[in-house]
Amino acid sequence: MPRKPDLLPDWFVGGAGKRKLLAAVVRGYADGQQPPWNKQTLARAAGLHPKHTVFRHLAVLVEAEVLVEGHDGFSVNPKSALIGPLSTFLEQLERLPPSKLPESRGG
Repeated sequence: MPRKPDLLPDWFVGGAGKRKLLAAVVRGYADGQQPPWNKQTLARAAGLHPKHTVFRHLAVLVEAEVLVEGHDGFSVNPKSALIGPLSTFLEQLERLPPSKLPESRGG
Protein backbone atom coordinates (compact mmCIF):
# COMPACT_ATOMS: atom_id res chain seq x y z
CA MET A 1 0.00 0.00 0.00
CA PRO A 2 1.58 3.31 -1.04
CA ARG A 3 2.09 5.87 1.70
CA LYS A 4 -0.11 8.96 1.56
CA PRO A 5 1.77 12.26 1.47
CA ASP A 6 2.13 14.03 4.79
CA LEU A 7 0.24 17.25 5.44
CA LEU A 8 1.46 20.33 7.26
CA PRO A 9 0.40 19.17 10.78
CA ASP A 10 2.19 15.84 10.18
CA TRP A 11 5.57 17.41 9.51
CA PHE A 12 6.05 18.50 13.13
CA VAL A 13 5.95 14.94 14.44
CA GLY A 14 7.56 13.12 11.54
CA GLY A 15 4.46 11.84 9.80
CA ALA A 16 0.74 11.25 9.85
CA GLY A 17 1.06 7.86 11.56
CA LYS A 18 2.93 9.28 14.54
CA ARG A 19 0.51 12.20 14.85
CA LYS A 20 -2.54 9.92 14.78
CA LEU A 21 -0.95 7.50 17.24
CA LEU A 22 -0.06 10.30 19.66
CA ALA A 23 -3.56 11.74 19.36
CA ALA A 24 -5.15 8.37 20.16
CA VAL A 25 -2.88 7.85 23.16
CA VAL A 26 -3.18 11.38 24.54
CA ARG A 27 -6.97 11.40 24.20
CA GLY A 28 -7.23 8.02 25.88
CA TYR A 29 -9.01 6.14 23.13
CA ALA A 30 -7.95 4.35 20.01
CA ASP A 31 -10.20 2.98 17.32
CA GLY A 32 -13.19 3.65 19.59
CA GLN A 33 -11.73 1.63 22.46
CA GLN A 34 -10.56 2.59 25.93
CA PRO A 35 -7.20 1.28 27.18
CA PRO A 36 -5.62 -1.14 27.57
CA TRP A 37 -5.04 -1.42 23.84
CA ASN A 38 -3.31 -4.11 21.85
CA LYS A 39 -0.84 -3.32 19.09
CA GLN A 40 -3.39 -3.96 16.34
CA THR A 41 -5.87 -1.47 17.83
CA LEU A 42 -3.21 1.23 18.08
CA ALA A 43 -1.98 0.47 14.57
CA ARG A 44 -5.50 0.89 13.16
CA ALA A 45 -5.98 4.16 15.04
CA ALA A 46 -2.75 5.48 13.52
CA GLY A 47 -3.26 4.06 10.05
CA LEU A 48 -0.05 2.05 10.44
CA HIS A 49 0.74 -1.55 9.60
CA PRO A 50 0.29 -3.68 12.74
CA LYS A 51 3.33 -5.83 11.99
CA HIS A 52 5.82 -3.14 11.08
CA THR A 53 5.97 0.54 11.99
CA VAL A 54 3.72 0.52 15.06
CA PHE A 55 6.06 -1.76 17.03
CA ARG A 56 8.87 0.81 16.98
CA HIS A 57 6.56 3.71 17.81
CA LEU A 58 5.10 1.84 20.78
CA ALA A 59 8.56 0.87 22.04
CA VAL A 60 9.59 4.55 21.95
CA LEU A 61 6.42 5.65 23.79
CA VAL A 62 7.08 3.03 26.49
CA GLU A 63 10.73 4.11 26.74
CA ALA A 64 9.60 7.75 27.08
CA GLU A 65 7.19 6.61 29.82
CA VAL A 66 4.14 7.89 27.93
CA LEU A 67 2.72 4.36 27.74
CA VAL A 68 3.04 1.39 30.03
CA GLU A 69 2.82 -2.15 28.74
CA GLY A 70 1.03 -4.71 30.86
CA HIS A 71 -0.04 -8.28 30.32
CA ASP A 72 -3.34 -7.06 28.84
CA GLY A 73 -1.88 -4.39 26.52
CA PHE A 74 -0.84 -0.74 26.52
CA SER A 75 -2.20 2.05 28.70
CA VAL A 76 -1.33 5.69 29.24
CA ASN A 77 1.14 6.18 32.07
CA PRO A 78 -0.78 8.34 34.56
CA LYS A 79 2.54 9.66 35.93
CA SER A 80 3.81 10.84 32.53
CA ALA A 81 4.88 14.46 32.51
CA LEU A 82 4.52 14.48 28.71
CA ILE A 83 0.76 13.86 28.37
CA GLY A 84 -0.27 17.46 29.14
CA PRO A 85 2.30 19.13 26.86
CA LEU A 86 1.62 16.61 24.08
CA SER A 87 -2.10 17.28 24.35
CA THR A 88 -1.56 21.03 24.02
CA PHE A 89 0.88 20.51 21.13
CA LEU A 90 -1.55 18.25 19.25
CA GLU A 91 -4.42 20.69 19.76
CA GLN A 92 -2.33 23.42 18.15
CA LEU A 93 -1.31 21.15 15.26
CA GLU A 94 -4.97 20.42 14.57
CA ARG A 95 -5.53 24.15 14.07
CA LEU A 96 -3.10 24.17 11.14
CA PRO A 97 -4.65 23.83 7.71
CA PRO A 98 -4.34 20.36 6.20
CA SER A 99 -2.38 21.78 3.29
CA LYS A 100 0.05 19.73 1.26
CA LEU A 101 3.74 20.20 1.87
CA PRO A 102 6.14 21.45 -0.79
CA GLU A 103 7.77 18.65 -2.72
CA SER A 104 11.20 17.53 -1.65
CA ARG A 105 14.19 18.20 -3.85
CA GLY A 106 14.15 14.57 -4.94
CA GLY A 107 10.74 14.80 -6.45
